[in-house]
Amino acid sequence: MEIKTCKLWKSGKTYRAKNTLYLNATIKSGVKSFAPTWSMVKDYKEGKLGAKAYTKKYRAKMLASQKKRPELWDKLANYTKIVIGCYCKEGAFCHRRLLAIMIFEYQS
Repeated sequence: MEIKTCKLWKSGKTYRAKNTLYLNATIKSGVKSFAPTWSMVKDYKEGKLGAKAYTKKYRAKMLASQKKRPELWDKLANYTKIVIGCYCKEGAFCHRRLLAIMIFEYQS
């Protein structure tokens, strides 16, 4: 499985390719089971939550998501390519990279 990440445009859309799952992982317009909470985003942007604490909270949320909605996580195995999108700047600390790792871990 190949997993990439991308920055979504303001419209929430990105370029599309065949046989690829485009996963919008934003709390604003995406699949909530893969998104951080509003408070996590807000606290990180305001400097109240560092990358290490954010990672811990996000991983805990995704582990809960795996237990609550395993059908969503299992469905990801049907794709050979997944592109995870959100509104964070390219190269910045972002949950989409954390999600990519967790998808690989879940599939293992």
